[in-house]
Amino acid sequence: MRSPLIRSFSQLGSLDRDRPVVTLFSGGLDSSYLLLRLRRMGIREVHAVSVDIGEDESTTYKRQVADALGATIHILDRRDEFADRYVAPAIAAQAVYLGIHPVSSTLSRPLIADSAVGLARSLGAQAVLHTANRSQNTLRRLNGALGLLGYEGWFGSPYDLDPVTREDKLVELRAAGVDLLAGRIVSGDSNLWCREFESGILDDPERHEVPEEMYAWSRPVAAPGETDTLTVTFERGRPAAVDGEPLPLTGLIDRLNRRVGAYGLGRYSGLEHLDPRREGP
Repeated sequence: MRSPLIRSFSQLGSLDRDRPVVTLFSGGLDSSYLLLRLRRMGIREVHAVSVDIGEDESTTYKRQVADALGATIHILDRRDEFADRYVAPAIAAQAVYLGIHPVSSTLSRPLIADSAVGLARSLGAQAVLHTANRSQNTLRRLNGALGLLGYEGWFGSPYDLDPVTREDKLVELRAAGVDLLAGRIVSGDSNLWCREFESGILDDPERHEVPEEMYAWSRPVAAPGETDTLTVTFERGRPAAVDGEPLPLTGLIDRLNRRVGAYGLGRYSGLEHLDPRREGP
């Protein structure tokens, strides 16, 4: 019989303190706060899994936060697989979100779920936890992927029914001696294909401004009036070379993001239910 879906922090009280728990860990506020709550509960073996698909956060920073909260961190490099199995088909299909911008973060959820389940099974973990909330599509995508993978333990997000304010998380983490997150002013989700950011100072729809320093790839550095011409070669719907130079997809994406981004191209800023901003293809 399948264990119940985790939807609240109160449900975490049913976990066995002596059995491992796996959490998806980005190094951000939500995932760091979850580690704190698990530590307070007395879970003796918490494994924070970070799937490297080309995100912004450094490995060193993630290790610092996980160590401070008593978790064992696992950095799993899945960049090549993400590019080849997920991004490449999306490029060939010209997959676009709501007819607005290329699908990006959505592509990563099945791979992240698969990585977490693989680790959980190897450890004999009783649960796989993530930190999406009910207003985020990620909640359904991760829960759906974990269910389809047939994970035998509990899984889900305690933030589903128990939202915690950003301020409360910061206060509690600071009280626990973890102040590494104090300078964060937005939430982010990034991979080698796209960078997205939302919430924090971006929550005011009347202001609708993005500080220029948040953009990393699409900062205009080309001289006014400067032009550039490039040629991208496709093979069976997949980009294979830039200006005649064959490149692996990971390297090709990185080169194009920065070369085209030098002209300030590749940005999207819009108002949805979570007011996202993004830059990428």
